[in-house]
Amino acid sequence: MNGHTASVFGIDPQRSGITVEREDGKHDALDLSRLADRHIRPKWVRTIHSAQGATADRVMVHLESFRANTVDAPAGYVAICPAKDTVELYTDSRARLTEALGIRDGAQFGAIDGVRR
Repeated sequence: MNGHTASVFGIDPQRSGITVEREDGKHDALDLSRLADRHIRPKWVRTIHSAQGATADRVMVHLESFRANTVDAPAGYVAICPAKDTVELYTDSRARLTEALGIRDGAQFGAIDGVRR
C-alpha cells in the first residue's frame, strides 16, 4: 500500500519471486511474473524526500548526473543521511556527478535576483 515499507527477505531468481517482510512482521511472497504482483514493484523504492527523517542500516541511492532540476548538493546529502552503516551510490558517471554536485548548490534564483546584482 502507498506509504508502507517492507524489507526484501528473500530472492528467488529462477521463479522470478521475492519474499518481503512487512512492517508488521508478516511475510508476503511476490511472483514478479504475475501482473498483479508487478504493479507494486516501484512502491518498494522511496524518494529522497519521503525518506527524510527515516533511518536504515543500508541505503542505496541512484543519482543521475544529468538531472539538473533534482540532483544537487542538498538532495545528495538528504539521500545519504538515513544510512547508519553503509551507503551505496549508483550513477551514470562518477566524474559528472561529482562535478554536478559541486556546481549545483540547490539555490533558486528568481528573475528579480538578476536585476539586483
